[in-house]
Amino acid sequence: MGQPACEEGNTLLQALQAERNRLHRAVCKLKASNAELKAELDKEFDRDYKEAIQDNIPVIAKYTARVASLDEEIAELQAGRQRISGPEVLVSTMNVTPETGRQEAPEQQAYEL
Repeated sequence: MGQPACEEGNTLLQALQAERNRLHRAVCKLKASNAELKAELDKEFDRDYKEAIQDNIPVIAKYTARVASLDEEIAELQAGRQRISGPEVLVSTMNVTPETGRQEAPEQQAYEL
């Protein structure tokens, strides 16, 4: 049997945060590397340095976009968890009249946690 839902959610959140942090560190290192390579290029032209900078640019863009996406996923997951763990939960039910099968206005009930 798998993990309880709250543990799975916690594991998912931790995995997303770990991946986000890994990519963020990679972006920082690539930017630092490009800055160092550019400083060397300013002193003396080197084709390999120029190619390395050009190769890093799309990787930085891709990783930066993924970090932003992960930030959104993490925020949504945390917001959902906050809504669920709040002081009360609002439950809405749709009533169906057995004779006609028609739906009536939903009833709402707040439950304290």
